[in-house]
Amino acid sequence: MAGMGGDRRKTARGAVSGFVIVLYNCWRNYQRAVGLIQEERADHVPVGIFNDAGRDDAGRNINGETHTITTLGAATDHDEEVGGMGTSILVGTDETMVWENDYRTHLYTPRGGRDVEDF
Repeated sequence: MAGMGGDRRKTARGAVSGFVIVLYNCWRNYQRAVGLIQEERADHVPVGIFNDAGRDDAGRNINGETHTITTLGAATDHDEEVGGMGTSILVGTDETMVWENDYRTHLYTPRGGRDVEDF
């Protein structure tokens, strides 16, 4: 996201195409990237903010791996959760759903005619 030159075009094209988008190492300019995506996607689209995902003790977050599930419309209200280079932001599509089981909350985007009950 540094400079936002070619990344701006890629982000806008990804938003238009309907792909799930993952922004990584974007802690300085994440509001601009989210703004670009909001031009093409509805505010209710689910968003996950992840810190130090899969890094175990090697991560910089003193709380270990953390995640926040929110919406595209509220994504920029979470500055405290966007903590640095270990932050990734996953932006879903209109088909993405929030799915909870007894253990965790998940983001799920169906592909290939499969349903969440298949898992």
